[in-house]
Amino acid sequence: MSRSPQAQPADVQHQRFRMTNGRDIPLGEGSREISSRRLPVTKVAILGSDFPGDRFELMVSEGDRVAKNSVLLQSRHQSRIKFCTPAGGTVCAIRRGARRALMSVEIEVDQSAPTAQFAIPGKAGRENLRNLMLDSGIWTSLRRRPYGCIPDPERDPQGLLITAIDSQPLAPDPAVIIARYQACFDKGVEALATLVSCPLYLCQRPGNTVTSIRADNLVICEFTGPHPAGLPGTHINRLCAVGHGKHEAWHIDYQSVIALGHLLLEGVPWDERVISMAGPAIDRAELVTVTAGAWIHDLVNAACPDFRGQIVPGSVLNARLNPGGNAYLGHWQRQLTFLPAASSAAEPSPPGPMLPLTTLESLLPPAFLTVPLLRALLNGDYEQALALGALELVEEDMALVSAACSSGADYGALLRPMLDQHRQENREN
Repeated sequence: MSRSPQAQPADVQHQRFRMTNGRDIPLGEGSREISSRRLPVTKVAILGSDFPGDRFELMVSEGDRVAKNSVLLQSRHQSRIKFCTPAGGTVCAIRRGARRALMSVEIEVDQSAPTAQFAIPGKAGRENLRNLMLDSGIWTSLRRRPYGCIPDPERDPQGLLITAIDSQPLAPDPAVIIARYQACFDKGVEALATLVSCPLYLCQRPGNTVTSIRADNLVICEFTGPHPAGLPGTHINRLCAVGHGKHEAWHIDYQSVIALGHLLLEGVPWDERVISMAGPAIDRAELVTVTAGAWIHDLVNAACPDFRGQIVPGSVLNARLNPGGNAYLGHWQRQLTFLPAASSAAEPSPPGPMLPLTTLESLLPPAFLTVPLLRALLNGDYEQALALGALELVEEDMALVSAACSSGADYGALLRPMLDQHRQENREN
């Protein structure tokens, strides 16, 4: 049952940040009301690309019948990290790419399949909570900086951030979704406060107070300003910068916090996600409930069966970088953007020259020397990129500069090999 966000207790710490760097892309307004309908899906998948730098050990084969919440994969580097299916059914495809890297494990959904339940520990504690998150697959919703990978459960961060703000074009308003699932979100925040001894930063818009939970290490952080004011990279840069990799920060998005709270209250993770379906090519924006990892074909066919334009998984900032799109909703994707067919990008071409325009300098957080960093990435200058703070960034942080730069380069794709190389050289798991 939804309820309105409550006023934050006065004894909780507050920090406020007004971001001036960045740029909003005017595409209109998304919906602020969650539709009552739940879009049906016939297939779901776990995507290897959602977990860069990781290697997986398959626990299933094609044709296997699997229960909902059962383990499909585990990390080859850390066997405690498990990846669970959000729906039961039959493993219909296991796809691999170059060097046999896992692309996807796909499940044909059977609504009559059983559901795996989890024993909720009676005694709250850090180790019990970590074990539950690992066994249920929710641990994979945590990400760490540097590298943008799943954190090692044997380590501790300098800060854990909950991202309850989204500044991407046409993204759903987290406050609307949190209000619908308030009890689960509160339970998730309460649990995360015990997971770590470091500060727990709850990042939100001013006026969008999203929990009344009290915790000694909870800090409410309000961010205003244009995109990327709502990205975890911006928040980490202001709250607990990882610098040259000497420290690490973890972050988790608000819908994953709801999933954790649901697990603790009901014994099973929340298997749904609320996404925005909006864009200049459709008449009416919607917030709809879908199964996590849903086949995008099913979603479009149910919501806009006659649509003939371009479907972008994620925001419009991804349109040029991913012209073919993805077949399934990614682990952290909270929107589908509908664009006219004419806006589809051409085949990728080699990057051209970069014009060092001053406007580029305002598209990353102020701590970064943007033009020198972009030049280092274009030239493949590994050491210089690291010296300029590349370890604090991941692909999503580079989307805005990639869209604005004259070179046509995908700076996220240029950044990723450097992150993976540095991680391997430092023997990070």
